Amino acid sequence: MIKTIVQNPLFLSLFSKVKMINNKQPTRDEHGFTLVELLVVLTILSLLTGLVTVQAISYLESSKISTTKSQIANIATALDLYILDAGKYPTEDQGLTILIEAPTDSTSPWNGPYLASKTVPKDPWGSDYVYKITGRSFQLMSLGADKVPGGEDDDADIVSR
Repeated sequence: MIKTIVQNPLFLSLFSKVKMINNKQPTRDEHGFTLVELLVVLTILSLLTGLVTVQAISYLESSKISTTKSQIANIATALDLYILDAGKYPTEDQGLTILIEAPTDSTSPWNGPYLASKTVPKDPWGSDYVYKITGRSFQLMSLGADKVPGGEDDDADIVSR
């Protein structure tokens, strides 16, 4: 049966055409990509990478600002708990460490620690939060990305209350 099919003239003519297609030399269109085509693709990929990078950096900065606001709110809550026990906010000299460590003088009651962490958190830019007493209240501040008072946009100070 197979011998009959292989000897069939129609099969032989089809098989010979297939064999010729497979053995034929590639034409100019079939060789691959030209240098210009590769450069165009690399340029497009570079532009896309640049756009994605810029967008990712802006998301990173906005997340740092959100994190700072959350940390300030947590520290403010801890200070509010401290005032319930001590009757006053810690002095600027005592600073925020009193929220974690009991004061050395036993003049004020301390039922801490008031923060869950073992250290006072730093802002996302690695700086300490600025703690100031303002009359009967307090102010917590992060100096932002530039680490100096003032600034605009990503460098702006983030202040509580």
